[in-house]
Amino acid sequence: MTDPFLPQMASWVEQSRGKIRGDVVHEKLLALGFTGCERTTRTTLVELKSKYRARNMRVHPPWTPEPGLWLQYDYGVCR
Repeated sequence: MTDPFLPQMASWVEQSRGKIRGDVVHEKLLALGFTGCERTTRTTLVELKSKYRARNMRVHPPWTPEPGLWLQYDYGVCR
């Protein structure tokens, strides 16, 4: 039922950076002529949001210092 509205729903997810709520999307779809229930909207929105998060997840590699590249301080007692 939501197939004709998928591009619009995907654009709303992109614009909101994955933060748009299901009830808001459902109200917007009703204004566009959608006749399905809110549960159908939420199910489709969950899939779209998970795809958005998978595409836009930030990945940080672990920091591994190499010898000689980083300045080291030694606050030990000097004798």
